[in-house]
Amino acid sequence: MGSNEWCFSGWYVDNTQNLFLKDNFSPYLRNCRLDWNSTIQRQWHWLFATLTAGSYPKGIGSYLRTVASNDRLVVRHNTDSTHKLYTITAAGVTTSILTDANIASDNRMYFQNVGDVIYCMNGSDNFWKLDWTTYTAPSTGIASFAPSFSVVFNSSHFASGWVTNANKVYKSVGDNYEDFNSAGSDNFTFPETLTGLAVNNEAIFYFTKNTISVTGKSDITDTAGTITYITRALEVKEGAVNHASIVSVGNMIYFLTPSNKIVKLARGANIDGFEVLELSERKYAGISTIMSGLAIDQTDSFVYHLPKENLVKRHVKAAGSSINDTCIVYDIGKDAFLPDSGKYFYGGTFFKGYNYTISMVESKVYQDEYGNDDEDWAIAFEYRTKEYYISDPTYKKIL
Repeated sequence: MGSNEWCFSGWYVDNTQNLFLKDNFSPYLRNCRLDWNSTIQRQWHWLFATLTAGSYPKGIGSYLRTVASNDRLVVRHNTDSTHKLYTITAAGVTTSILTDANIASDNRMYFQNVGDVIYCMNGSDNFWKLDWTTYTAPSTGIASFAPSFSVVFNSSHFASGWVTNANKVYKSVGDNYEDFNSAGSDNFTFPETLTGLAVNNEAIFYFTKNTISVTGKSDITDTAGTITYITRALEVKEGAVNHASIVSVGNMIYFLTPSNKIVKLARGANIDGFEVLELSERKYAGISTIMSGLAIDQTDSFVYHLPKENLVKRHVKAAGSSINDTCIVYDIGKDAFLPDSGKYFYGGTFFKGYNYTISMVESKVYQDEYGNDDEDWAIAFEYRTKEYYISDPTYKKIL
């Protein structure tokens, strides 16, 4: 940087004298003068693994095992008719997993890692698990059990999104995350189809498109196998569009509503204290125009949290698009949004210190927030001089 220039934390310059700025700083670029014809670039993404050619991957999850050297990414992708899962090491080494005919649907697959296994769900195929490199059936106790998503809460596994019983939530036996039928298990029914679940701050939240309900840990009692719940309905206008659009961060839950609003749900010290704040419509947030230009159907949208950067990245479709072509980055610490582009992703996860995503247009896995070659959307910024009146005789005017 020249002696007559200034910068703030978050900038860095490479050996070509290009000036780069991380996503979580770029909304705040103001009053900066750049010499040497420098360019401003956001962090981009890097090709991490290329999978078998064909359609795009249908899910990604972090599979952490007792022995850390065995940790893997798990990706739902069709290698052939009998191999439809991949595991990928932190070094990018891929292994195709034999699944036989047990995965037939190309629905989005959700992964839930518990201990040394990872459970696999897509709402159509039976609830199975990957145990290291073996794809096998758990003993659920329910015939043809096929939930779409799940959360772990209070030492039990809660699953929902089963097309056959779309308005039910199933609870597993305590400390047995795959038995949904024996004593200590339960299921309960909601008036509407469940679209998602979330766990946050000692409570579990149940989402439909129109409602949000909550049960605290102390609201569940098990008396000799008879389970009683106290579930409260929150006063909200809408729920969540899908499970993939919900993310828990600290004591906050962020989700996308069916009418394309980004909402934050926070709870206080007790189970009855909640705050629901619509983030995307605030004028200073700067994304109301983008939100108004989104497609009505956001079935394929997803969100994931980048803990190191403390960002929430939400991938959605613009009106007329068939893929997720718009990324809305929310900086939690700065409470500000940044639109991004050129990242056509279908899923994301945090794995061993890095952020990984799957493409929605090709058979590839990327490491997100990596490198400096983002030449897509420019970062909007403005330069403002001090305001003054041209009639003021104390200012020197030059034309």
